[in-house]
Amino acid sequence: RFPMTPRSLQPSTTQSPFIERLLAIRAEGVARTQRRRDLESALDARRSEELVHAYGFLDQVEAAAHALLDEISEELPRSARVTRTFFDGRYHLVLRLDETLRDRDGDLVRRFSRVSFLLDPRAKDGRFGVEARATVRGRDLEGDVIETAMDPAGLVDLEAFLETRVLSFAQRYFEIGPYTRVAEEQPDVSWMTDSLSR
Repeated sequence: RFPMTPRSLQPSTTQSPFIERLLAIRAEGVARTQRRRDLESALDARRSEELVHAYGFLDQVEAAAHALLDEISEELPRSARVTRTFFDGRYHLVLRLDETLRDRDGDLVRRFSRVSFLLDPRAKDGRFGVEARATVRGRDLEGDVIETAMDPAGLVDLEAFLETRVLSFAQRYFEIGPYTRVAEEQPDVSWMTDSLSR
């Protein structure tokens, strides 16, 4: 048990060389333990600061991406939804929609589109990565990746990257190609007319 407090190890006027060595070993052990604890405390404090910074930066990037996806969703069919998930070990922000379209033969077909961002804050090395993916009516577009430092200049680069990827998706999406849009189903409100005529 520590601390060692046997009377034989208490300082006295006359000590044997053995006791002196034991006292020295104990003092060195206590000093080493304290140094290790101080170092661990400093490392823990630094890791905490890095995590706080990384997640604060993540909030800023996610807010920028969310704003862009919200804006484009206003121009898309009502089925468009922005969701936040955790995917492949990264934060995943995605706008997705399913559409019913008419193909060139006049048949009704269902097509899926999405634009998504995988956000990867790395507190340990102070870097932030974003992978962009997009699909337009079932066809995957070429993805792209960016990695920057988590600082103001990096945030500017990331915002420009996000905007470019959303605009690239929009350019491909609004070129509808061989499809014809089908009017979105409207809710049946005939019961309102019936009730008013009574």
